[in-house]
Formats: sequence, structure tokens, C-alpha cells
Amino acid sequence: MSLSLTYNDDDFKDFNDIFYNFDWSTTSLGPMDSWDPAYKTATNLCIQSTMPMSIYLGSDWVILHNKEWAQLIKMSHPMGQPCVLGKTVKEAWPGAHVLIIPLCENVRTTRKGLFRSDEYIETLRDGYKEETYFDYAYSPIFKSDGTVGGTFCIAQETTKRVLNDRRLKTLIEIGNRVPEVESLESACYTMTKVLSDNADIPYSLIYFIDHELNDSSKFLIARLIATTFDDSNKKGRHIPDYFPETHEIIDLTKDADKSYDTYIDLKRMTATYSFLKCKSWPIHLALKKGHVKVLLKDESQAVLLSTKISLYGRKVLFAVLICGVNRCRTLDEKYMEFFQLIMNQMNKYLLHGMSMEEEKKRTKILADLNRQKVTFFQGISHELKTPLTLMLSPLDDVINVCSQETQETQIMSHLQTVRRNARRLLKLINALLQFSNIEADQFEAHYCETNIAEFTQELALEFEEVAKQLGLDYVIDIPCPNEFNRALDDKIYLDHDMYETIVFNLCSNALKHTWNGRITIRLYLDYKDEKRIIVLEVSDTGVGIPKTALPNIFQRFYRVESQESRSHEGTGIGLALVKELITRHGGDITVTSAVNQGTTFKCWFPIGYEHLPKNQISFNNVENPVTYGRKVYASRHINLEESSQWIKSSTSETHDDVMNQLPIDDLIKLYNLNLTDIMMPNMNGYELLEVLRSNIRTQLIPIILLSAKANEDSKIKGLDKGADDYLVKPFSSRKLITRIRANIELSLLRRKILFQLCKEEEVKQLLFSITLFGSDINETFLYVAKEIHRRLPCERILIISNNESKNNKIVTLYGDFESITQNIALKTSPLIEIGKSQTFTKLKECSINKPGIDLYSDVYCDNVHKNVSILSVEIRLNNDVWGWIKVHRSPNSIWLESEIELLQQISNQTGLAITYAGLLKENAAKEIQLKAAEIANNTMSQILANTSHELRTPLNAIVGLLSLFEGTNLNTDQKDMISIISHASDEILLIVKDILDVAKLEAQKLTLANRTFDLLELIESTIETFGKKASDKKIELILNCDIDILPQFVKSDPESFNALKRSFDKNEENSTCGQMVIKENLLIELRDTGIGIDPEYIQHAWKSFSQGDTSIIKNQDGTGIGHSICKNLVELNGGEIKVKSQLEKGSKFWFTWNVELLSKKFSIETQFNEHVLSHVLRQKRILIIHPIEGVRNAMLKYLKKFEKVDAFDTVDKGISAAKSYKELHDRTAYDIVFIGLYENNEKEVIKTALELRGLDMNSNDLVITFIIFQSNEENELAEKLIEKIGGKIPFFILQLHGKTDYVPYKTRDTNQNIYEDITGRDSKSRARNITRSKCILCVDNDFISLENTLQQISKLGYSTVFAINGQEAVKLVDSEPKLVNTCSSDSYAELPKISLILTECNLPIMSGFDISQAIRAMRPPISNVPIIALTTLPMEEIRNKFIESGINDYLAKPLKIEELEKILTKWTGDN
Repeated sequence: MSLSLTYNDDDFKDFNDIFYNFDWSTTSLGPMDSWDPAYKTATNLCIQSTMPMSIYLGSDWVILHNKEWAQLIKMSHPMGQPCVLGKTVKEAWPGAHVLIIPLCENVRTTRKGLFRSDEYIETLRDGYKEETYFDYAYSPIFKSDGTVGGTFCIAQETTKRVLNDRRLKTLIEIGNRVPEVESLESACYTMTKVLSDNADIPYSLIYFIDHELNDSSKFLIARLIATTFDDSNKKGRHIPDYFPETHEIIDLTKDADKSYDTYIDLKRMTATYSFLKCKSWPIHLALKKGHVKVLLKDESQAVLLSTKISLYGRKVLFAVLICGVNRCRTLDEKYMEFFQLIMNQMNKYLLHGMSMEEEKKRTKILADLNRQKVTFFQGISHELKTPLTLMLSPLDDVINVCSQETQETQIMSHLQTVRRNARRLLKLINALLQFSNIEADQFEAHYCETNIAEFTQELALEFEEVAKQLGLDYVIDIPCPNEFNRALDDKIYLDHDMYETIVFNLCSNALKHTWNGRITIRLYLDYKDEKRIIVLEVSDTGVGIPKTALPNIFQRFYRVESQESRSHEGTGIGLALVKELITRHGGDITVTSAVNQGTTFKCWFPIGYEHLPKNQISFNNVENPVTYGRKVYASRHINLEESSQWIKSSTSETHDDVMNQLPIDDLIKLYNLNLTDIMMPNMNGYELLEVLRSNIRTQLIPIILLSAKANEDSKIKGLDKGADDYLVKPFSSRKLITRIRANIELSLLRRKILFQLCKEEEVKQLLFSITLFGSDINETFLYVAKEIHRRLPCERILIISNNESKNNKIVTLYGDFESITQNIALKTSPLIEIGKSQTFTKLKECSINKPGIDLYSDVYCDNVHKNVSILSVEIRLNNDVWGWIKVHRSPNSIWLESEIELLQQISNQTGLAITYAGLLKENAAKEIQLKAAEIANNTMSQILANTSHELRTPLNAIVGLLSLFEGTNLNTDQKDMISIISHASDEILLIVKDILDVAKLEAQKLTLANRTFDLLELIESTIETFGKKASDKKIELILNCDIDILPQFVKSDPESFNALKRSFDKNEENSTCGQMVIKENLLIELRDTGIGIDPEYIQHAWKSFSQGDTSIIKNQDGTGIGHSICKNLVELNGGEIKVKSQLEKGSKFWFTWNVELLSKKFSIETQFNEHVLSHVLRQKRILIIHPIEGVRNAMLKYLKKFEKVDAFDTVDKGISAAKSYKELHDRTAYDIVFIGLYENNEKEVIKTALELRGLDMNSNDLVITFIIFQSNEENELAEKLIEKIGGKIPFFILQLHGKTDYVPYKTRDTNQNIYEDITGRDSKSRARNITRSKCILCVDNDFISLENTLQQISKLGYSTVFAINGQEAVKLVDSEPKLVNTCSSDSYAELPKISLILTECNLPIMSGFDISQAIRAMRPPISNVPIIALTTLPMEEIRNKFIESGINDYLAKPLKIEELEKILTKWTGDN
């Protein structure tokens, strides 16, 4: 049915209002208030439902529906007709009420609901009749009186599900019918047949286009293969009239010239689709684009899709599938995806069809080849048998004649060899002919009744003599013929020729592969498949068959590789022929085998003749005995002749055993060439070749391989494995002899060349050994003389040194008179020439062309008192003649050029050996010096370490006891004396450390650590440390750094960096230091306004123990090693250090220090702002009055976050600025004032403070801060001024020592320490109560040092116990401690456990490291007690040892109470 009503979009905005405001009184239902409660309930349910729902009420079925139903109706028509709400079914759907009203009446009558699934409905919602499907249900609405007053209708569209199921079913059907495809054409027929059952594809056509790669000219013809319009008998096609031109064959060259530019756009609700309007199918266009959409004459649509597959060769097959489009569906993306899936299945069909066609072609080709092969075997066998027969008959006659005349002639041996190989060839031809006849089904068998026991016995006995001569046990286990026949109780029919072939093949194989043991032939009755059957069993104890080869043993031409046998002859068709012959008898053959244990073949022959072809059975038992006998004799003779050869081979084994027992050297001497066949038993030619080439003694023997394989691969394989030549059978004797002669000559030439190369290599080794012989030159000379005597025929060798001022000296003498003293003094010309022969003259002239070589044929020698022939060669060293090597022979001896050249090479190498020995001596002397220096450095380091320890130990007591005076009541003189002692001890410590650093730097034992530290904290602590010293010298120490770019956390060596800054700071006066970061380098600058450095001294400033001009130095102190340490540390870090200076004006030092940046930049200013400044404080106005510009600039940097900061160098400028601001703004100019206070400006400061106070309008808000030096005098001066000024104005004192924080000192009114006000008056007592509960164990064997440590710890408020060695300390930790501090007996019971251990490292019996390891091995919580080490050694030397032993931290001696307090607080605090 067709629904034609829709809604406009505006109707859906306020549908509920439209529904409830509808005038229902105009309908048969009346006003809504008068409705039955069931109607109201149903209406509310309908309106609230999210499912498309409608209600039909009353006798005329008035329509009510919700918004979702209205949207569903709107989708069925695009024109937007009036709303059907409140209308009857007849009024709303005049054409469809005949279908809807019966459904409603059925529900009213039956009082039951109904359901319809996937109901097909044609709708007009997109401009065409669309195929849609719906699920809907009708349910009754019962009124209050129980009658059915209306129906519910719920609907849901299921079009997508129906389409997906239908298309999926088609794809599954296509996949299931793949096995039906047998060719490319059948693939097309199957595809069109499956597609014809799908409504989405009304029709389909398939075109094929053959194309050759890289040849566009052959892209010509398209052939129509299959359509859905084909008749079942394939006699004709009924193509519709509305199709474009549909030809069976299309010329694509003409189709390519057509222009396809007529496209029609079809508009739908979701998209617009373009279709091509054409007169013929655009196949060429589809091949280019992949798919084309076409609009046909009747306005229907079609799609062309293309694919391609590669055929054999260079061809490609294109296929174009033309599919029709369902008129009731839009060709959307889902539709095109379905077509693409169809095309993918089509591609699989074509590939499967192509593979099936190729398989059929291959099968046909193989069948043709097999038939041609059989025909060839038959033809070639007949052609070969004819000449062989003509050869064998005359040959037998000649042998018979020769055997009568003589028996041991060479001709007879040759003739027998010819006949044996001719019969072997005849046997092979017979086997091939027999096998080819079986393959061609042309083999004619003659089965006759046979006494199988007697016949088998006769055949087996033929091999008995051969087996005995081979030394094998030959067992024939065959029953008596009569008894066997009675037990058989039936007849057996055999083909005698075939049975003989079976027995002879099996027995021959057993003999061939059995070297010792037994061969057994059995015949017995057995049962198989409940039938009696005869079994012929042939078993042996031979080499066996590998398990992997058993499945292939009966295949044609199959041979077991590397199987040991008596001969390598055979074609691999024997067992295959046996299986075929047994099968012809209706039987079967099986095999079992184990390697090196033996093989058993079982042949099964059925009884009777029912299994045999009746036309090949001979029931006449009478045969021609003469003919049969001759035939049998000829066949057996040929088969037994091969076995007889094995007997001859076994007789030669004795000779082989004798050959095998010869030593390899003697065996090599027996032959100069190896001539071997490739196909040999036990070890083939390739294996023999590998064995000979792998042996160093036989690898030079030439080897010629003989083989019947004439192909190139076989030749390459043989030569590649190391053969010298490859000779193909057959060959003539002349060719063989020529090849043998040529290879022997080449072998001799190779041996000569190899010998020459070996000699050259020996000379190279000799020369090399001379150079590297050693440092003892006399041993080298003796070695040279011995080698010359071994290599050259001579009587004696002399090596003579040349001494221009003295007589020459023989340094080495070797030969026939070794007892002669080697230190013989010679004259300048120790040889006296007697006469020169003609030979000497010629050789002398020959040697003139070689400088440094002299040859004397016959001269008299004083040393040996006879005439000799002498060859003399110079030994040159650095272009000078160091000496000579002289070789003596008998007079008038001949000297070869090779001998002269060898002696010259030895002399040259001897010169190098002399140089090398000298270098070795020099290196040895240098090594001794280096070791001595190393020992001296180690000794010095040990002395310095011991000295440091000895110096630090008494200093520890001094420094520790000095710290105890702090807080005690001392007069001024006593305080000054203690201050002097403390200062002197600090200086001594610095000197000791500097001396140790210099020693380590010079010994190159100082290494830089690499760890993370707070750079800003390190700089501040350094400046703070030297602030007091600067104050004592009335020097202003100012830190001026670019805090915006300075990193906070870096990775480097903080100790070395701190030492570097300390070395500079203590040498500068009125210094200013600044930092800058350049990439990853810190640039440190230090400037002063001191006396400067003499330019002449600057170049010596970096040397150790150097000092400037003492006449211009105020106080000559220091060791002169500070600058040297700085330079070495900077260079060790990879930086550089420079200095500029001018007398009376100051100096500037700067250096770079490499660091590794770890985090974002963090400045001092950031810390200051985060921890000190509040929002109110930042709004304060500040005035700075100080005469030094550096101080003003530094403070301006730190205070730049404040709202207003002014800085002036005089008080007048500051007061003037304050007055001007007050007059202009009528308010106080500044909230905070910083004033520099000195001894000479006391009155000026008082006047300024009072005047500024007078300008303060609030009179109590002005804060005045004095900037002073960190000294007692300056503190007293500041307090004195505060008393003089008076009033309630708060005053602060800023001590100028480099720190960046404000240090509140005293207030005017209270004269009380502000720090105590903030932290509380009882903070110190509370801290003492807390620390008193902590107990510290001190371990030290030095009583003075121990007493000092105990006193300092007690002063800090801790309880203490002590031990004087490691063993005592470990016992104390594990037991009750003894309190040595002041504790009453009442509190002893409540004594706390040990909270920390402070131990010296160098202890007797048990060191501090051993103590730590022992405690860490105890059980918790004892093992977790913090352990602090006291040491005089640098931390970098023992850091790893601390970590390994479990020590937590360390303190360096001498011990200072400030450092001790920090460590104790760190490890015993609550946190």
C-alpha cells in the first residue's frame, strides 16, 4: 500500500500544545473532558512515548498520534500535507483505509492484538517509490465497560535490517559456491546465477578484456561472457530494449574515442547523485575509473565495476561487471559498498577459475609428457637392443675362440670387460622397456600354474655361491614343495619372467647392501584380510634404510643418498618395478628396516586366479622346455654377472687393507695424481674430494673427476668443490693421458710457486723476529748469526762494529770456531787481499751497483789463517755505518743473487733491531723514573695525610674548647684574646687544607665530584663566612649578581667551587663579586679597590708559593699557593681564569665554571619576595643613603619590587628629595630609610635621622635602618646613636656582611632582641629540654679530642656516653649505656636509648667503618641509629667507603660547635 500524507517541519516544534489545544468537539469523540478514562490513559501514554505510536478511537476510528508518529508519516511523503490528527482513517488515507480498517475491526472483534514483521510498504518520501519495511503491532483499548473502544498501533521501520540480511545472504551464497568454479567462464556463469536471486541486482552482465602488459595497442576487444538473461541451454540471450547497445564483442579502440560528457543529476534528500547518459556501455571508461554509474533509457540505473587479475606470462585479464540498480532504492554509499563486496567476490571467483584452468593445463601437459616419455622409452629401447644384439653375438664368438687359444691374454681381459658392460647395458634397457610397457599398459603377462616352492628354491640357489664367496650366511627357508602344495590346497598362478625379476631384484639388493652377517629367503603361508596368502620374505643384516627414506623407496628413480653398498650402479627403478610386477599379480609388498641392523621385504601373493585377467591366464601347463630354458638362462646370466663382480671386488680388499696400513706420507709418495669416479659405493667422488682437500698433506695432489653427467651444473659443482679437472664419459685413452700429463705439470708448477712463497714468508717472519727480538742486542746478534748459518751454506759469520776512534770489534762470531774470543780487536782493514780471480772480478763488478756490499772471492784471513771467500754487507744506522756482517765460505765459492739480497735484508733489519733495542732501554729508564716519581708522590701524599691528621687533632681540641667560651662572662681583653686564638686556628686550618690541595693537584689525584647543590645558598654562605673578616679590615664586601638569570640548583662540585671563591675572597680588599650564566658556564668576577698587582708579577701570580712585591704589601701573610690552587681547580673543571690589575687602583679576577643546569631559573630576589615581602610591604617607599655606589646598586636590585626606591650618595640629596615630595604630595615621602653609619659621620647621621623624623607626618611609622660593618665597635656605635636620638621611632641595624636579608637588631624602646620576641623567651630552654632527652655515643681513642667533643655536645644540651675503641662502642650500643654527663641517680632508670653515634674513623682494633658495618648488621631499631664520622681526610677520598659501610654523614676536624649543632639537629630532630 502507498501512504501519501506528511507533516511540515513547523508542526513538530510544539506538537503537544497542538495536540491538547485541538478542538476535539468537532470529532465523534467529543470534548476531551468527556472521554472515557481509558481513552485519557491511552492518550497520555501515546503522547509520552518515544516510539512512533498512533491510536484509532471510536466507531469511525478517529486518529490520535504522537510527535514520533508524525515524523514517521512525514518521511513517507515529501510534499507536507495537512495534519491527520483528529481525522478518521477514511478521511486521512482514502486509498489505504481498506487495509487499515479491517485490521482495527479484527482487533475489536477478537479482542486480541496482532503483530506483523518486516511488512513491505512502498513509500513516496524521496521523490520516488521507495521499498521500505516495517514492524507494527495493533493492540485493543478496553473502555470502562469492558468493550473495545479503540486500538493502539506501534510501528518501527526495519528497512536497513532487511536490506543488510538480504545482501549478506547473497554474499554468503557466493562464498559457498566457490567450489563449483572450474574455469574463468564458469566463474562468470556461477556469479550471474547467484546474483539473479537478489532484488538489489535485477540483472548483471560480465565482460572479459585480455590485455598484454606494456602494450596498450593490444587493449582492443571486450567479450560478453555471461548475463542473467542467458537461457539455461545457453543458446541465446534476451537483452531488454531499454538497455544501451549491448554487443557480444566490443571494439574498445572505437569506444576509447567516444566522449562521455552527458551527466544527469538526481537529487535526493541526503545527497545529489550524477549518472552518465550514454548509448552504449562505457566499458573503456570503467576500466580507467574503476566504476561508472549509468542512467538507462527507461530512467533506471546501472553500475559498471572493473577488476583485473594477472594471467600467465605478461598478460592481464580485465573483467567488467554490469549490475542493475533496484528501481525502489537509492544508489547510496551502502549500496555501492555492497557492489564493491560483490566485485571482491568476483575477483576471488576469477582467481579460483584461473587456478583451476592452469591446473588442468598442467595435468594435460604432464599426461602428454608421460605418454611421450613412454613412447620414447619404447622406441629408444628397441633401437638400442638391435645394435647391442649385433654386438653381443660376435663378441661371444670371439671370446670363445680366444679362450680356446689362450686364457691369460690382455685381449681376453678387454673383451670380457666389453661383454660385461654390454650385457649390463642390455639389462638396463630391458628394465626400462619392461617398465615403459607397464606404464603404457602394453605389458602382456602369461600367468600359469606354478609350483612356487620349487621355483623359488631354484631361483634362490643361484645366489648361494656368490654369498659364500662374499663371506655371508645364506639361509633358504623354503618348505618341501610337496608338503607346501598339500598345505596350500589350491593352485597359484604366476608369470615366471615377472616372478624371476622380483626374486632376483630382492636378492641382488640384499647382497649389494650387506657386508657381513646373514641373508634369509623364506616362503610361507599367512593370512591377510581373512584370506590365505603366500608370503615371500627376503631379509638381511645390511646397512639398512633410513626411516625418512622408507615412504619413497618404491618410487621411480628414487635412490637413498649416502647409502653404503658394494657398487654404485643402478637407476633407482628396481624396487619400483618389483612393486608394479607384484601388483600385476594382485599382491602387495612391504618393507621394514633399521639403520645398521638390516632390512626385510615381504611380498604377498594371493592364491587362485580370480584376481587375474582371464585372457592372460594359461591353463595349459605344457611349455616348450628348450625355449623357456634358453630364455631363463639368458636372463639369469645377465642378472648374476653383476653379482659376480662383487666377488672380484672383495678379493682386492686385501690389497686395499695393505694400502690403508701405510703411513700417509708413504701413501702420498705412491702417486702424483688422483683419478676418481663420482658415482662410487661407500664414499662418492665428492666426499673423497672433501677428505683429500681437508688434509694438509693431500690438498695439493691434483684430482680429476670422472662422470657420465655432462651438464654444466655437474661440472661447476665438481670444480667448485676443489677438483682440478672434470672429464665426461665416454672419453678416449689419448684424451685421458693428455689431461693427466697436463694436470701433473700444473701441479709441479704450483708446488714450485708455493715453495717460493713459503720461502718469502719465512724471510718476512725472520726479519720481523729480528726487529722485535728484545732489548739485549747481543742475543739479537747471536740469533741473526745462527739464522744466517742455517739458511746459507757457509763456514762462519762475523758481526763487526765500526769504531772510528778505536779498532773495530767483533761483537758476534758463529761457525766452526765458536771458542775464539768474540772481543777480538781488528785493524781498520783486517782482511788482506791476496789475489783476484776472474770470477771474483765479475762478482765484484756486479756488487759495485749495490752500495754497502763487498765481495771477495779469495782472500787470506788472519783469524782463521787460511784463504776464504767473503761476502760483506754494511749495517747502517741513521745514515752512518754502524758495522758489517761478514760471511765466510771456501775460496772461489759462488754467491747467488738471492743470497746477497737475503743478507742485505738481514743487515737492514739488524740496523732496525739496534735502534729498537736502544728505544727499549730508554723506555725502561723512563719507566723506572716514572715509578720512582709515583712512589715519591704516594709517599708524599701519605706524609701529607698523616701530617694533616696530626695537625687537625690538636687543633680540634683548641677550636672545640674555644667554642665553649661563647656565652660565658668574659671581659673585653679576654674576648679579644679568644678571638685572636680562634682566628689563628682558622688560618692554620686553611693553610693545612691548601697545602693538601696543592699536593693532590700536583700528584693529579684530585678529582671533581658531580652532585646537585643550591648555588645561591653556597654563594651566600661563602660571602657570610668572609663578611666578619672584611668587617674587621674595614672592607665592604658586596655581592652583586644578576639574579634574574642565575639558576638556583646546579650539578657540579660544590666543595671545589666554594674553595675557589674562598681563595679569591681572602686575597681581596674592598671586594665586589658577581655572577653571570653563559650557556652552562658560570662567569664569576671579583673586583677590589686595593693596592693592585705589579704587571711584572702577574705572569707569576699563578705559580705555587709565589707572592707579590713585599715592599708594597701592607701585611705579608699567606703561603702563596691560593692563586695556584684556583688555576688548577678551574682548569680541572674545564674553565679558564684571567686577571687584570693596576697598581693603586685595584684588581679584577674572573673565571668560568662549568655546571649542569637542573631546573628553572631561581633567584635570590625570588626567595626574598616569597619569604619576606608581603603585599603591604611592597607598597612601602624606601630611601637609601650610602656613599659607595656598589652598595647602592646591590640594594636597588634586591629592592626593585618595592613601589618606590630612591638612592643617594649624600644625606643632603636624600633630605632634599624627602622635602620636595612632601611639598608636592602633602604626605610623608618615605616609610623606610637606610643610612650608612661610619665612625667619622656620626653627627651627620644624627642630624639626618632627626630631620627625617621631623618630616614624618605620622611620627611613628618611619623605620630607620643603619648600615654598619659586622664588628663589636660598629654595634656599640649604633646603639649609642639610638640612645642619643631617642623617641619612639623604631631603629634597626643592618650589618653589612653580604647577606641579603634584613637582620633586625634592637628596638629603641625595649632594648630587647626581636628574635627572642618572635620565637619566645623560653625557646632556648625548651630546646635544651628537647635535646636533653637525646643521648649521643662518642667514640674516640684520643682523650683530648674525646673530652673536647663531649664538652661541646653537653653544651648543646645532649646527654652523652663514650667509648675509646670500636669493640667497646658496639657493646654499648647493644647494652645499657653509662651516662657520663650530669644525671641524678633517680633519672638513671629513665635514661633514653642512644639517638646518634659520633665516631672517629681511625680507631685501633676496630675502625669507624667496621663499627658502622657491625651496627648495620644488628636488628632494628638498633641498626637504624644514625652514625656520623669524624675525619681529617677529604670527603672525596672516602665517600664510597662511607656509603659501603652505612655511615650517614661526616664532620671534618677540627670540630666547630656551629657545624656540630647543625649535624645533630639534622639527624636527631623530630622531622
